[in-house]
Amino acid sequence: MMKTVNLKSVTILFVMMFFTSMGYGQDDQQQQEKPKPTFSLRAGATMSKLSVIDNHWSFSNGIFGAYTKNSYKPGFYIGTNMDIKLSEKGSLSLGLLYSQKGALAKREVSLFEEKVKLHYVNIPILYKRHISNRFSLYGGVEAGALVDSRIINGSVINAVNNQFLTGDLGGVAGISYDFNDQFYLDFRWVEGITKLNFLNPLHAIGATPVHFEARNRSIQLGMGYKIF
Repeated sequence: MMKTVNLKSVTILFVMMFFTSMGYGQDDQQQQEKPKPTFSLRAGATMSKLSVIDNHWSFSNGIFGAYTKNSYKPGFYIGTNMDIKLSEKGSLSLGLLYSQKGALAKREVSLFEEKVKLHYVNIPILYKRHISNRFSLYGGVEAGALVDSRIINGSVINAVNNQFLTGDLGGVAGISYDFNDQFYLDFRWVEGITKLNFLNPLHAIGATPVHFEARNRSIQLGMGYKIF
């Protein structure tokens, strides 16, 4: 009788342990299957210019004349990125970048080519569509905060932080290619949505403001490394 009771007890205990372990196994499996954010470092080169709406943007109410040249200026970007998987084919991509923008420009009465240097901290918010195991297309917006701005004319450096709007907003479209589980190539086009209002330095004493009537435009090509 004792043996029978003990056998039944052992059997019941074994069954309970079996189903309990099955339950924990399913919980562990669900936790493993639950997607985790992917963090990566990004860096690369930029080519930027100003998408000019009105060509008569200049210092001091037009005293220095309109720009006759507006071409791409090289620079770089560096930052971090986080991808959050939303579905089998889609993910949300958030970033924090330092990026150089601006343009190479020349005024009609100037002997020197000017470098318009704009330094931003950018936060891209993108939706990424995975079209294959390697390729992804994405699009979204990029908010920016201007941290420094300078115009270099020959050996003369003009700090013009108070003449640009500190906020910037642009639309983003791009494509990425995964070489493996860690490294990927990234190409994106950033087109400004908001204008960069450029105020006349003499505005403080009553002069009429002069506006850039231009937006940022930037091409980025770089590499990414997935940390975890």
